[in-house]
Amino acid sequence: EFHHWIKQEILGCLRGKSKLDIEEWIEELRYKKSGNPTIRNTLLAFNIATLQLKSNSKPFSRELASERYLRFPFDRYKTESWDIEHIHSVQSLMPQKKQDMKSWLEVHQKELFNTLKISLPEIDKSIEQLLEVLRSDTPLSQEHNQQFKDVYDALLRQFSGYGSEERDNVELDINNIGNLTLLNTSLNRSYGNALFPIKRLKVIEADKSGQFCPLCTTNAFLKYYSEHVDNVLHWTINDIQDHKNSISSALHQFFSS
Repeated sequence: EFHHWIKQEILGCLRGKSKLDIEEWIEELRYKKSGNPTIRNTLLAFNIATLQLKSNSKPFSRELASERYLRFPFDRYKTESWDIEHIHSVQSLMPQKKQDMKSWLEVHQKELFNTLKISLPEIDKSIEQLLEVLRSDTPLSQEHNQQFKDVYDALLRQFSGYGSEERDNVELDINNIGNLTLLNTSLNRSYGNALFPIKRLKVIEADKSGQFCPLCTTNAFLKYYSEHVDNVLHWTINDIQDHKNSISSALHQFFSS
């Protein structure tokens, strides 16, 4: 009874005065530039609920008693700084300054074409041409800015299935919780507004090196929650929906038990 009562208290803190059920409430959650304490706490609750549910699914034995309860590392969560990260990049954050454009293209050229060995010859050629200008003292013209936008949009379309213009015509809310996750600030700021395959690569590298990354964040970038994994380097509208449904399902199970 106490466990049930305290869970309801926690749920009340998350939802505030909302009378919606958990599924409807999760559906309504949106990222806001003005602040996102509810989103942050909900993503934290998703991680805790996931660990609790995994613990409860283990058969009990004396040999496994010490491993039975998977615990969230609150000490690291409290001492480190965290961002709410958009899994799929936000078009409005497209680099605007010359130095930012150069850095963005260099990172994506290195990781996409050298590390991941992705073959996109036309885009690679356009990036090389743009980098020649961006590395020089030549002032950027309107034509150069348009060329960068074209490359950015082409890569966006390549790894999500649609570019900025198409996105306006599909039922995608880039700010809904299915496209959000918790990420260490230092890791997030290290690659800026990168595309999904670059973010995925950096999260995997951080996890391998022992850097703390919340379980559900790693799961999202590994597409653990996706019903159909056609390409691990793409993050599509279906992945966003599946991730949101997984958050809703885990919290529903946790708070109903």
